[in-house]
Formats: sequence, structure tokens, C-alpha cells
Amino acid sequence: MVERFGRGEDGRLNYDGALPVCGVVAGASRHWDGAFDRRAIYQYYCQNLPRANEPQYPLYFGLAPNNTLTPNDVAARVNECTGVLQPSVMRTPQQTQNLANILGVTKIPESAFLADVVGNTFGLQELVLVRTHGLSPVTNLGVHYSGSTDDAALNQGVFRAGASDAAEEFLESAYDPNGHIGIPTLTAHTIGDPVVFVEQENTYRQTVEDAHRLRNLQQNYVDAGGHCQFTFSEELASFQALLGWVDTHNRPTREEIAGLCQSNALIFGDTCNFNLSFQPKELDTRIPDRSSEKREVRPR
Repeated sequence: MVERFGRGEDGRLNYDGALPVCGVVAGASRHWDGAFDRRAIYQYYCQNLPRANEPQYPLYFGLAPNNTLTPNDVAARVNECTGVLQPSVMRTPQQTQNLANILGVTKIPESAFLADVVGNTFGLQELVLVRTHGLSPVTNLGVHYSGSTDDAALNQGVFRAGASDAAEEFLESAYDPNGHIGIPTLTAHTIGDPVVFVEQENTYRQTVEDAHRLRNLQQNYVDAGGHCQFTFSEELASFQALLGWVDTHNRPTREEIAGLCQSNALIFGDTCNFNLSFQPKELDTRIPDRSSEKREVRPR
């Protein structure tokens, strides 16, 4: 948004500042590659989206083109395979093993697993069947998965597909940042975000640095799980800091933002959990990079 619509046709700024919170700032290409990883891994272990007796389709579709399943239907199938909606003591040994393998490979916490599968399934359906017209913008060619009880079997049997050049270019041009931010941009991310991994911020910083615009970027992190699970004081402090940056042209420090939060907490009675020293690891630790493997679609 900041890069594509930050200036009008007359060259004037449309916005004074930006506050992306838990944003897909590494770009949609990397984000959806990760979603496709998890969709393929789920199907390898569960084999019920689709079932063997149902029409088959490439998994980057998310669901069949004529799908009639609802999110609740998908959730029921996930529970059938993993028992995730049941207490752990009620799960069968096979369900327990399926869930452990999926979580071990995807590094998704159990608390977010069901929402992740449902979201990726319907998200890929909308992305591929609507926006890229059936062409795959994602790939897992050359990706090595690990963390299961039998990595060799997983990597041999998991669904593989490459990316269409046209679909890949659409995703990159429409949703991947180039780092050319011309206004103060302050980001906030929960460190335990299971939906948009905090490691995306590492990639974004490198992108902005490559564009020589680090002077316009300030990144902040909160010790919390969940997607954007900020307290009111934390959100308000981020907005206050951005306003101050716009007004004074002085980029705020993490310490200053934490101080604003503490003042807010005295009023609202909540907490401040800014981590002043945190630096996210590379995104490759959560979503393997596969830029060199992208090539034309070759469905199994």
C-alpha cells in the first residue's frame, strides 16, 4: 500500500505515515509458498482433502473448483485426521501421530493449527482459482521438509508443483514490497504470531535496506502469541509514536515507544510487553526459500 499508492499521479504524498501491524511484509510470494507447504504436508498425512474417492485436484487449488465444503466441513475433516478438537487423551494413536508429524514439520503451534489449515485451504482457493485463473503462483520444488518421524518418506511422497511464470509475476508485482518507502513507516509484530510469522520482518528490513530507505523504517516487537494480540496500550503507543515521527521528523526509538505504552497502561490498566532487544531470525527458518527452484507448473 505504502509503495504502490504512497504518491498520487501528481507526485504528491497520499499518506503522511504508515503503521503495518503483523503485516505480510516479506511479500505474498513467500507467504503463500509457506501456506502451500502446509497444505501439501497436511494432505500427505491426512489424505482427506480430497479423499481418495473424491475428484482429485492439484493442491495449490486449495479446494476443488466445484467445491461445496464449508469451513466447518474442512474443520471436521481436520479433526477426523488429527483429533485436534478433542482432548489429547481422547485421540487415537494414529491421530496423535498425524498431528505430531504435521506440527513437527510446519512448526505451527497446536493452538493455531486448525485455523491455519482452514485459512490456507480457502485462501489458496481464492488466490489461485479467482486471481491467477488456475495457474500456480506457488512452488515447493526442491524444498526439503524435516521434523517428522520419517522425513525420507515425506519428501518422497508429498505433493509437488512448480510455479507458472505468469502467476508468479502477478503475485510479485501486486503484493511483494520493493522497499521504496517514502514516508515514516513503523511496524509492530507479535513475536509468537502463528499466522504471519515474525520472521517476515527480517526479510522486509533487508528489502528496505537494499532500497536505501532504512531511515524511513522503525520495527517493534511484542512478547505475545497469536496474530496481532496487542494490548490497547501497545497499539496506541505505536500510533502515537508514528504521529510524533510525522510531526517532528524524528524517528522514535524502541525505548520511547515503550515509555508511551507505560503511560497508556496507567490509564487503561493493561500491560506493555515490547521487547526492546528482539531481532527476528531469517524467514528461511520458517518458510524455506525456493527462488532458484521456481519453474513452470509440473503437476504430479
